[in-house]
Amino acid sequence: MATGDNSVGAVLWRGVVAMNRTCSLMGYFVPFPMAAFNFASPTAANARIFYRSLLASWVAVDSLFFYKMYQTSLSLKTRVCAHFFWYWCVEFGFASLTLCGVLTEKVLDRATCTSRLFNPDKEPRFKGKRICILGNGPSLATGEPVGDVIDTMDEVVRFNNFQTKVSGLEKWTGTKTTVHFSDSMLYPTFPEYKVEGADVVLSLFMDRLMVAGSYFVFRICADLAFRATWKFMSDPALGWIPHEDIANMKKELGITKWKHPTSGVLAIDWFVRHRPDPSIPVYIAGFDFFQGPTIHYYSKTEPLYERVNDLIGVNIMHEPEREKVFVEKLVKEGKLQWLSASKNAASTK
Repeated sequence: MATGDNSVGAVLWRGVVAMNRTCSLMGYFVPFPMAAFNFASPTAANARIFYRSLLASWVAVDSLFFYKMYQTSLSLKTRVCAHFFWYWCVEFGFASLTLCGVLTEKVLDRATCTSRLFNPDKEPRFKGKRICILGNGPSLATGEPVGDVIDTMDEVVRFNNFQTKVSGLEKWTGTKTTVHFSDSMLYPTFPEYKVEGADVVLSLFMDRLMVAGSYFVFRICADLAFRATWKFMSDPALGWIPHEDIANMKKELGITKWKHPTSGVLAIDWFVRHRPDPSIPVYIAGFDFFQGPTIHYYSKTEPLYERVNDLIGVNIMHEPEREKVFVEKLVKEGKLQWLSASKNAASTK
């Protein structure tokens, strides 16, 4: 439903979604350990085992609850309160993760992939030799504008909830996007972040089974965007970074199994290794490695819940200092080049 739709039905639905987002926070504490400590590989078979285990546990705890509930003499008010909290704290969590497990199995078991870049059965098909990868750091929108250079590139890679439509910073950020990397918040399912014609890639879907399932949790279970999310996830053109690449990057960075590489460093690694012309470096801009008071160049227009998600990612899930060392190494090797340096060099010729 469109964000700007102010009809009675639209307003009511946004209220339902807001209430669901708030109440659903209670629903992940009980089944969360089963997911958080699950380091199984992201395969259809493991997804099946996971949701069947959840179902068995769900039946067991539900049976015990209802047995105890009706063995005691409680007032109607107490029963209503107990059932309310039981639903949100237990039923909702088990139901959500079970649904996510089922959907994850279906996606992992898909028979066809038509992604032009991330098709495991075919070589990548690039739009050209000049590739530009743009982080969302504040430096992308400061200093000398490079938007005109960005828009001349053959491939322009962006991430998550990047903004080129409403930021008013096009002369720095450019407007072109050919590849959109997305995390588990599934930003391309929001109309304001979707780019028609851009190839969409899931950054960490193949990290491990728990991470794969999280790609459904936020947009289906919290935001109730069932149709948009399933249409997005079941699209055969959807691509993702292979599990082996993510595992190799973790080893390269020396990070623990609890943390993840960022979408940015995974994209840089993949495009450097697969670029069609090894003599041409991959150009980058906007990678600040989360140094400084703001994380994104569009922080002033970023919704609160997205800012919270950013802080969690930076402080808990990633190792930006290690990634900075990795990127600097590729720059020294000539495989990467900062876009600003490239423009300055061109202007002096």
